[in-house]
Amino acid sequence: MKQDIILAGVGGQGILSIAYVIDNAALADGLFFKQAEVHGMAQRGGAVQSHMRLSDGTIWSDLIPKGEADMILSVEPLEALRYFDHLRPDGIVVTSSTPYRNIPDYPEIDKVLDTSRYILGPAVTELEQAMAAYLGVKHAIGCASGTDALLLALMAMGVKPGDEVIVPDFTFFATAEMVSLLGAKPVFADVQPDTLNLDPRQVEIKISPRTRGVIAVSLYGQCAAFDELVEIAR
Repeated sequence: MKQDIILAGVGGQGILSIAYVIDNAALADGLFFKQAEVHGMAQRGGAVQSHMRLSDGTIWSDLIPKGEADMILSVEPLEALRYFDHLRPDGIVVTSSTPYRNIPDYPEIDKVLDTSRYILGPAVTELEQAMAAYLGVKHAIGCASGTDALLLALMAMGVKPGDEVIVPDFTFFATAEMVSLLGAKPVFADVQPDTLNLDPRQVEIKISPRTRGVIAVSLYGQCAAFDELVEIAR
C-alpha cells in the first residue's frame, strides 16, 4: 500500500490541521508516514502546499516527484490547479466545490468580477474606508498579506540597520523576518504560558537603548496584552 498526497491550501495552519488528522489515522492503522515541510508563501493569502506520503513499508523521502502524486487534497478548488503537474495521469483531486464564506458581508463576487479590478479595486477602497472609520483613524491600508503589513509598519516607523525590535519567540517566522529584512535585529522575548502571547514582563527585560519597537502577535483567538505593552512602549 502506498499513497502520495499533495496537500494544498491558502494557509499553513490549515495544511497542518489536515495533516494532523490523516497522520494520526495512519498511525492508528500501523502505517508509516512522512510529511514534507510546508512550502509556499503563507501569512494570510499566499499559496501553501505540503507533501504527505503514506505506506505500509519504509518511506525514505518525504518529497513526491512531479507526475507521481496519487491525490491532490485541496482546501479550495483553484488551489488544486497549481499542483496538477504533480498528479499521476490516473490521480484524483479531492476538494470542496462550495466556497466557504466565513464573513457574512463579503462583497458580492459577481460585482467584483464585473469591475475586473481584483487588486486596489473599489471593494478594497470600501474596506479601507470602513476600517479607518471603525478604528477612528484617518487612513487604513489593505495589504496582500500579514508579512507585507509588518514590513510597511516597520518602514513607516523608520526602522533601520542597528535598531532592535522586540518580537515574541513563539510566532510565525515573518514576524522576525521583516525586522531582519530592514537590517535591524529581532530580539526575542518569551511568551505567557497561559495565552502563548508576548509577556509584557519579558519585554521590559529586553528593552535596550537600541530598541525601536515591539511587535505583539495575538494567537489562537486571544489578544495580546496590548494595554500593558503600550504603556511599556511609551
